[in-house]
Amino acid sequence: MRPLPSIYVQDTAHETTKEAADILADALAASSGQTAPSVVEVESLAEVPIRAIIVGFPPDGFSNAREEYVIDVTPTRLHLYGIDEFDPDNPDFFDGEYDPETGTWQYVEENFMTKAGSRDAVMYFLTKYLGMIWPIPGELFKVTPTHEAMRIPVGRERRRHHARYRNLLRYSRPARSGPSGQGRDVLKFNRCFYSGFGDVAHGWRGYFDRYHPDGDPGGESAYLFGLQPDGSRGFPVSDRAKICVGETDTDSTWMAHAGTPAVQNNPLHKVAGCGMQDSHSKAIA
Repeated sequence: MRPLPSIYVQDTAHETTKEAADILADALAASSGQTAPSVVEVESLAEVPIRAIIVGFPPDGFSNAREEYVIDVTPTRLHLYGIDEFDPDNPDFFDGEYDPETGTWQYVEENFMTKAGSRDAVMYFLTKYLGMIWPIPGELFKVTPTHEAMRIPVGRERRRHHARYRNLLRYSRPARSGPSGQGRDVLKFNRCFYSGFGDVAHGWRGYFDRYHPDGDPGGESAYLFGLQPDGSRGFPVSDRAKICVGETDTDSTWMAHAGTPAVQNNPLHKVAGCGMQDSHSKAIA
């Protein structure tokens, strides 16, 4: 097996781009079983050898779009780059306590995710070609399939962010949005919604007694509820237990016990809608 080529990143690149290069190196090592490729900082593309992986270095005039990322493959090079300005009119992330007297926040991250496009390209590549599943920061939630070899078709794939979850509880705002807002690390991680990003739903009160282990002594249906840090399933506040939206049986369970009976018991009810609470999205069953 040929050694993995080194990964090249510009020495003046934003820390988000350099972080993406490190993520890519670790993922390639974990998937192939080889030593992680070196991450080399260079001043220009002229210093990059013919066989290489490149993160960043978007071409001049690459895109007029605010959000776009590219996988560019030649016979000897893999080039991952993009542009992502998040919100040019509100580039900073505010968090912590707000002081009305001074008009300042406790924590400010200036230019929040301003240079995240190349990171988006890396995360999309890892999902599509390595099959990595990594929806939430932390090693506990990362799954990296192993590959003896990986073939990537020559060509250029250009993508823009999926807008499906942009309005969900204001989670995409780069600012404090109350107790329902996500932390900035999670926002960054799921910026392009590249993989298993799932909604945290309100508890299914009517389902708690039937499926939660506290209501079902056998605990056979505990897997339908969210995994907690201590390894248990569900939310530790009685019937506010959270459903595991990543479990494939969740949808079929809802359909069997709610959707189908609703249609069968009401001749005027032709379709069953399953909507995410507090959002504007709906999936029709």
